[in-house]
Order: sequence, then C-alpha cells, then structure tokens
Amino acid sequence: MRLDKFLSDSGLGSRRHVRKFCRHGFVKVDGIVIKDEAYKVEPSINKVTYLDEEVIYEEHFVILINKPKGYMSSNIDEAYPSILRILPEKYAKRAVLVGRLDVDTTGVYLITDDGKLANRIINPHFGFEKEYQARLTRSLEEKTKNEILLKGVDLDGDIVIPKKIEIIEPDLVNIIVSEGKYHEIKRIFKRYGNEVIDLKRTRLAYITCENLKEGEYRLFSEEEIDKLRKEVGLPSYEEEFN
Repeated sequence: MRLDKFLSDSGLGSRRHVRKFCRHGFVKVDGIVIKDEAYKVEPSINKVTYLDEEVIYEEHFVILINKPKGYMSSNIDEAYPSILRILPEKYAKRAVLVGRLDVDTTGVYLITDDGKLANRIINPHFGFEKEYQARLTRSLEEKTKNEILLKGVDLDGDIVIPKKIEIIEPDLVNIIVSEGKYHEIKRIFKRYGNEVIDLKRTRLAYITCENLKEGEYRLFSEEEIDKLRKEVGLPSYEEEFN
C-alpha cells in the first residue's frame, strides 16, 4: 500500500495534505524518515509515525444502519440525538452522512468517511432508487395512485413523478422515487389530503437492511465498497492511489 493512502485512510488528512507531511520529513516508517509518498508499506508489519506519534491504520469505511426512530440525520445532537450516537467514536468522528432521513423515519441509511462518494450517492444524476413503505391515515384509492403516476405532483414548482406505487393494504403502500427531495414522500400524499403516519426506507439502489434489526449496523466489505464506488463512477481506492 502507498504511504499516502495509508496516512489518508487513517484520518490524518487529505492526500494533498499527507503528501506535504511526507515531503517535509514529518513521517517515518520503522524509524526512518520517508519523503516519498509512494513508498510501499504493509499496515500489519510496518510502524508508521507522524511527528513521532504512531499512526493507526484504518480503511475508508461505509456503514449501513437500520435507522430507528428518534435519531436525527445530523452530525450533532439537536432536538433529538444524532444518528452518530449509534456508532463507536472512531467512526463517528470521521463520519459523512449520506443524505437525510426524518427523525421518525426508519430503515436503510448510509454513513461513510468519503465525502466524494456520499455526494455522488445523493446526486440525482446517478438515479439511485429509494424505496419506501408508507402507512397512511386513510386508504389510497387506485384512481389517485394512477393520477400521481401519470401526472406527477407539483412540489414547490417541481413536478415529481414516482417511479412506482404499489398498494399493499388499503392504507399501506410501497413507493419508489429517485430524486430524494425534502419530505418528498410525505408531501406527495399530503397533496391528496392524506398523511404519512409511518415511513420506512426499505431500499437504496440495491442496498437493503437484510437481517439488521432497527438500531443495528454493519460495515461494508472492501468488495462492497468497490462495487458502490463503481456504481457512481469512482475507481476503487486501490486504483485511485496507484
């Protein structure tokens, strides 16, 4: 692994910054000053220090959380606790939130330390589908469903057309959108005099919570991260640093 990748992945700074650290002689590998940012290191074998303090290697991460109710998609506690309270501090301190879910919305939620990846996932250009299960205050008529799918809904001047609406029970629907506008699902049904009383995101693109219970999380594997980066036009980290 390149030295600059090791340092950047460990949270020491951007690639540009850690390369400067190397060139200024601030970085040692096994006690020897290394100024070549491309120098190869093995995290399990070599001891790397910055200003004589050991650098503990940590890969870039993507975390999937089955978000429970009562947590805000925020880096800090506000009216409700931050979603980051679910995670160990070593991840929370480097976390970039991938979009937002309302405090009372549950389901698929991603957190990473890669801002570029996060921005691309939420960018409508890449068309990541978002599937939700919504419980309504009253039944959704088939006629209303067809009208929404045919004409769309005007949300502050933007016409939003869901990709699919499926009526599971009279007052329970699956709905798929791709844009992810503010309170989009709730606003769509409110235009027709209906209120969403329970909302769960069941899928983001191909990502589901699988067997995760509400409040549980898991780390993506390296292969899963590479696949996700490929989906948004980014190279794997290994390719990016070589």
